[in-house]
Amino acid sequence: MRIGIMTIVLNGGDYLAFCLRNSYALARQHEGSRIAIVEGADTFSPTAKNGLSADGTRDIVFSTPDPKGIISYERLGKVPDKRRLRNVALEMLRDMDWIIIKDHDELIKPEDFDKLAVLLSRTDRNVINLKHLLFWGDFGHRYPDDKSGHMLRVIRNLPTLNFDIWHTYPSIGTEDGLRRIDGGSVDSEVPVYHYGYVGPRGRISEKRVHRVGQDNWYWNYQKKPEKANKSLSEYDQFPLVKGENIPGVPWNEIVEHPLEDHPSEIKCHPWFGKDMDEIWGIEELHPTFV
Repeated sequence: MRIGIMTIVLNGGDYLAFCLRNSYALARQHEGSRIAIVEGADTFSPTAKNGLSADGTRDIVFSTPDPKGIISYERLGKVPDKRRLRNVALEMLRDMDWIIIKDHDELIKPEDFDKLAVLLSRTDRNVINLKHLLFWGDFGHRYPDDKSGHMLRVIRNLPTLNFDIWHTYPSIGTEDGLRRIDGGSVDSEVPVYHYGYVGPRGRISEKRVHRVGQDNWYWNYQKKPEKANKSLSEYDQFPLVKGENIPGVPWNEIVEHPLEDHPSEIKCHPWFGKDMDEIWGIEELHPTFV
């Protein structure tokens, strides 16, 4: 069974090195598996004028040991939206049996990947949704399960697979045209550890600006303007100390997460074990760790 691991990235220096070590450990468990990395920025990015990273992302990719020759890397630069990045990565992995969406701030434990591989070898479904562990502020706090739920992260690589709807909503072709494939999905308790909201205040603020632009474009594209036209004011209140509320999640709903229960690669991160207040106070917008 050949598994393709897909990562799209812009200014991924905060987590990319740790993600790639983790992806490599997963891919080498299955002969013929590969990793595809596509770098670029969509039109909603508040920075990256040329669409490329400014934090050493390219250096991180090329400094990652690749003795099996399984990493492919493409720098696209500016694109209209992330569908283009996903589809380029998909073409790089067209001969894989399964595609795993695993972006630069996401990791999976090898022992959990073994469980996932068993499920992939037996299922007749086209999509596996992974349990989404979304960390907030530091590595010891995350959203509650009912707020982060499951995330579409594993897709059978059918010939007509395409990211035509949005970068997180792939489709397959049928006789009736294109349809969402999550109707043929199954939820797995295999967790994906998502660290995108563990970082400096400026970094998280930038992500929120980006999210507003993406949301408004997507819902207008889907002809559902009642869900669009969100403003930054809905996202721009960020806690600087523990106890303050987070957009959409009151602080008293945030749950503690044991530090020992993280993939081994992330435990080498310079921020691992640091307090939220210290991480949010870092002045660098796009720190790089190699």
